[in-house]
Amino acid sequence: MSSRPFFSDEPVDGSPGRPDALGRGRYAEHVVRILRRVRGQDDSVVLSLVGSWGSGKSTVLNLVTSRLSHEASGQEAWSIAELNPWLYQDPESLALALFGEIREALPKGDRWSTARQTLASYAGAVSPIGKLAGLIGFMDVSELAKTAADRMAGDTSASATRHKAEKALRDVRTPVLVVMDDLDRLTPDELLVVFKMVRLVGRLPNVHYLLCFDERTLLDVLQRSDLVGGEESRAREFLEKMIQVRLDLPAFRDQDAIALVEQAIDELLSGHGITFSEPQLRRFGESYHAQLGSRLRTPRAIKRYFAQADASLATVVGNVDPVDFLLLTFLRTMEPALYAALPGQRAALTGTDFSPSHAAEARAAEWRRLIADAGVAPGHCEGVLDILCTLFGAVARTVRPGIGVTGAPVPLGAGDVDYFDRYFAFGVTEDDLSEADFRQALAQLAAGAQGPERDRLVLLLGSDTHRIVRRIRDLLSQGEPLPLAEVLELMADHYRDFNTPAQGHGILTAEGSVRFAAADLLRAVPEHERPDVLERMAATCQGAELAALALAYLVVPDGQPLTRAATPGLPPWALEGRTRLVTAFPTFLEPARTRPATDLTGCELSLLVLWHVLAPDQVRTWIHTTLRNSHWLLLELVIRLVPDSPAFSGSAGEFTDRVESLIGLDNATRTLGPALDNATRQPTDTSLWNPTSDQRRDWALTVLRDWRDRQSGP
Repeated sequence: MSSRPFFSDEPVDGSPGRPDALGRGRYAEHVVRILRRVRGQDDSVVLSLVGSWGSGKSTVLNLVTSRLSHEASGQEAWSIAELNPWLYQDPESLALALFGEIREALPKGDRWSTARQTLASYAGAVSPIGKLAGLIGFMDVSELAKTAADRMAGDTSASATRHKAEKALRDVRTPVLVVMDDLDRLTPDELLVVFKMVRLVGRLPNVHYLLCFDERTLLDVLQRSDLVGGEESRAREFLEKMIQVRLDLPAFRDQDAIALVEQAIDELLSGHGITFSEPQLRRFGESYHAQLGSRLRTPRAIKRYFAQADASLATVVGNVDPVDFLLLTFLRTMEPALYAALPGQRAALTGTDFSPSHAAEARAAEWRRLIADAGVAPGHCEGVLDILCTLFGAVARTVRPGIGVTGAPVPLGAGDVDYFDRYFAFGVTEDDLSEADFRQALAQLAAGAQGPERDRLVLLLGSDTHRIVRRIRDLLSQGEPLPLAEVLELMADHYRDFNTPAQGHGILTAEGSVRFAAADLLRAVPEHERPDVLERMAATCQGAELAALALAYLVVPDGQPLTRAATPGLPPWALEGRTRLVTAFPTFLEPARTRPATDLTGCELSLLVLWHVLAPDQVRTWIHTTLRNSHWLLLELVIRLVPDSPAFSGSAGEFTDRVESLIGLDNATRTLGPALDNATRQPTDTSLWNPTSDQRRDWALTVLRDWRDRQSGP
């Protein structure tokens, strides 16, 4: 967390801890000069300091009172009385407080004792007897008793005691400045009471008032009172009668806001050990000028925004994109209802909902409706929508289809499904792996060392395969150094052990994610090292399967059959790698010869198919030898070649391709002729989910018989 006091709403005082970044001290000097002129007259003067909420009125007041209190002492030195009207529940209590503050502001010497006593008497005269107990603390008990007795005896009056107080205050010639802040936050009745106290009761010689408020809000409050009756013109006339000198806070300029934001950004980032890259600096600058700047129009708004960022940034440092974090913090600060609704739109925001496609106009209308339903003011809706477009490419593609999303995806961005949750959980969740731990796990892999981070990576590779694979590929695409060989070995060791559900309506399995990633990783390995890496991957049956797939995917152009990996015109590294793999295949398949062919594991069956991809003549020879030596029965092998779900479209074609590749269709149909003729026909184009062993047998024979019949002609 940064050392800057973002959390404090205390006014600036120009000290090193609360510096005067906007130069309000200059304006405070101007106010002090005005007050010096006011000090030269006896009659009470009411001044107002006017500025919007959060614009720095309290800061100027703080600087003014500080300067006045440090002026030279003497007869004409200011005495400061600060009164907070919020603290008092009724007019009598407020009157007591007003006189109490004025009395306490006067010096304590004998010279001022008469003025202090007459003020106490005046306070007692204008307050009900029941309220006189509130005078304890600025009247001694004997004074209090005498005041009460005089009141009950009728020996004094408010006007008489007021005249005595006026004379005493003129005689001592000590100016008192009564400062009242935040009058705009009072209720209409409370506000009228304050003005009554100032106008009718508290206008005493050498007692002056500096009232601080937001004029627009104060006018609204006055219009809700019976005295004004809803007319703004009457409210303004009322203020004009009350206030003799109006002091307007200097305008908060665009350059002032930018200076404060830049200072806050620097202190926030440095306090958390973050440095903006050039692209990040550009992205934040564009968002600030396009959307954020119009809402950060007061020093308080800027401070509040960065206080929210400072409060939670420490929980996600290094695990999110700082610009996206700041943009979401802006929404959380300014539009909390919308921010709260975003986690429920996770799939749509990250483009992973896979819902039926909507027209861009319809989806854009949905986003606008979400914003409006969250209570965003109409004038801010499009700006908020632009922020969502900046954060989430899926929103930009529907709302701004003509512009689209330019540039590479933001690393660790909120629009990435792998990192989205971190922005709303304020940290790395239990089912995730922090960036530091992720890199540590990779370092342990590279060093061949064990560690909890590596163990966690292995666990998540099995349970959250797609996300871990995407993160590895992200590092690869960003040019980050990776222990390529070790990562490929890890994937090979655990291939087929994944328990992550398929994504994209079941289209992309965990094994599929790993296969495509393995090809990309192998491509990044220097060519002269690739044969060794492939051999190291092929230490197990499933590792050999993944190594063969990675090799085939890398050397065969997209759209071409994988059997092209068997051609002699491959690069030298590929020829060497292929030779090492096909040399290893028999070792992993030899145990299968001791079992019926129907008991071939998925890995063993895949290895047979991939052996055909890399060296078709070798695998056929091996299979024919196995059949000739009666290790396997041909029909059992044919049944094992049936796809797991024959009901899928294209299953019959996949089956005949396997038979042709490994056995030969002519050979199979000729040898199995009697079985084909006697088989119970099974439908090959309708549902056959989870078939029994007999159904698989009959389905295989039906498909082969149909193929044979087509070859024979009509």
